[in-house]
Amino acid sequence: MRLALAAATAIAFSGSAVRAEKVSDVLARTPKKTADFVAYCTDHFKDCRTIIVSVDIEHLAESKPHVCTIRSKDNDVATKSIVGWLAQHKEIHGKPTRDGIGAAIKALWPC
Repeated sequence: MRLALAAATAIAFSGSAVRAEKVSDVLARTPKKTADFVAYCTDHFKDCRTIIVSVDIEHLAESKPHVCTIRSKDNDVATKSIVGWLAQHKEIHGKPTRDGIGAAIKALWPC
């Protein structure tokens, strides 16, 4: 399952101390709707970055001929770009968070 792959490979970083955290734990506490996710990211940037990276890893794991993935080497910059895009696209706000993130990745880094 793609989520299992993402959970096995993604790591959340906390300040200067590195602490591995399961993506499933982060996913459990993050909002399920895109509009709520955008608001949540204001005070929970690390959680949002973790979820965004996990969605990107899932896209890579799909092994499709054309895969939309983040082409930034800086996950913080990519996360800010995605959250900013989501905030501006209210038509996405009713969708599940992971679908909204996928739409933002596809719009910002077309495949």
